[in-house]
Amino acid sequence: MGRIYKVVDTIVFIICLPVYAVAFALMMLARLVPHRVRDGSRRFPLREGRVVSRFIARDVRRDILVVSTARIDEGYITGRVRTTNLLYQYRGLVPESEFGESREIRIDEMWHWTGKSWGGLPDGTSIVDHPHRQDSDSPRG
Repeated sequence: MGRIYKVVDTIVFIICLPVYAVAFALMMLARLVPHRVRDGSRRFPLREGRVVSRFIARDVRRDILVVSTARIDEGYITGRVRTTNLLYQYRGLVPESEFGESREIRIDEMWHWTGKSWGGLPDGTSIVDHPHRQDSDSPRG
């Protein structure tokens, strides 16, 4: 019985050793490649006509419709931005927003948020802080 286990172990070792050797060699080669080359291949694609979205606060999502990528090597794209507080929109406190006008956007500032981490409005206030809001607009009545 013990001899069968030795034969099976030997066969498994013979089959798996080359696979492990190749995998180990590939992992070591991958460590030699500079980070900017590796990360460049994983960069999110900014193609014209595509909408890229990201949550920039807990309840605030920013959508960017990419209009032009002509200056992408310089770090700029031309796009239309829509920033939506999804909680306010879901509760019916604000209407569904449309994309803004086309403008140049720095890629490293696309997801910059000036408001609070909990969301609210970009100036750091809440919709209930604004004087134009009437008590009759309240969902509680």
